[in-house]
Amino acid sequence: WMGADLLQSDRRPVELRYYYVAAHYRSMIDYSEDALREAAVAYRRIEGFVQRAAERLGAGQLGALPAAFAAAINHLLDQPEKAAVMGRYGRLLAEKHYSWKRVAKDLREVLQSALWRTVAFEEQRQTVDTE
Repeated sequence: WMGADLLQSDRRPVELRYYYVAAHYRSMIDYSEDALREAAVAYRRIEGFVQRAAERLGAGQLGALPAAFAAAINHLLDQPEKAAVMGRYGRLLAEKHYSWKRVAKDLREVLQSALWRTVAFEEQRQTVDTE
């Protein structure tokens, strides 16, 4: 049983928490020692990055999370249904604003604008050259 295995595990509690929250909210968590080991390694990588950033920037510059932000995150952690609704809404917004179709449309507009600027520049240059 997973609970007994985890209680006897040498993993830190924060690594176990990362293991649980890393799964998609709709997914079942299939326990395996390999998956737990991978989660611990991933968490240590993140932890190492934060430590290196603190050393480079100076510990005082990182600071703690604002109390209101921490309270909002804790509120969501305590209400998984609300977090799931927000996740679905976020997904809809991402699909609407950052879909490949939208990216292609934006890229086409940028390229057309650049082309028109190039054409306009060439026309101005030719006008100056003929004067």
